[in-house]
Amino acid sequence: MKRFKFNNIKEVLFSIKNKNFDRNFASLIGLSYSIDEGEIGGYSFEFDEDKLNKYSFLFNFFDVDQIGLSDEEFKKIVETILLFTSEDIKPTEIKKILYEKQLKELECKFNKKIISKEVYNSQVNKYID
Repeated sequence: MKRFKFNNIKEVLFSIKNKNFDRNFASLIGLSYSIDEGEIGGYSFEFDEDKLNKYSFLFNFFDVDQIGLSDEEFKKIVETILLFTSEDIKPTEIKKILYEKQLKELECKFNKKIISKEVYNSQVNKYID
């Protein structure tokens, strides 16, 4: 059984990159974190909860939300987040990357006056807050 200990979000992302952006592996990490199960799928995962708790949305993304993406889109998201130099990446910045497509669609609707400023702000906050 292969063991992984994640002390920060960069270690999680690098482990996914080192597994050739294996989405099944990413899903196992997300599932393990979400259900608080250390051993899953032939791997043993340990998480520094204090440092990773603010990224729980990212583990949900790995487990569930990445399903609708292509392999290339998934790889681009992981690589883009890895471009941040700090080990303590702000959750808001990651959410902007994860939901870039949805945020652009909202901006387009707002600019075309399809939705009001209030609806726009409310929907943006739904994604990044």
